[in-house]
Amino acid sequence: TYPSLSTGEKQLVVLARALLKHHKILILDEATASIDSATDAEISRVIHKEFTNSTVIIIAIASEWVMYLAGFGNET
Repeated sequence: TYPSLSTGEKQLVVLARALLKHHKILILDEATASIDSATDAEISRVIHKEFTNSTVIIIAIASEWVMYLAGFGNET
């Protein structure tokens, strides 16, 4: 655990660990709920790019985020 980190920072640490371990299955439960919109966009981009060959299960209220990761949103 990381008691001195904010919720958003903890989410970024978990994502970084998943990237380093090259997980084939990634489950995200409101992964961008506690972060700002710029970081949200960057996380979306990284997941879209780095987990292309992985199974990604997303639990999210923000439908724009899910649609982007599914390949239906605007790509940058």
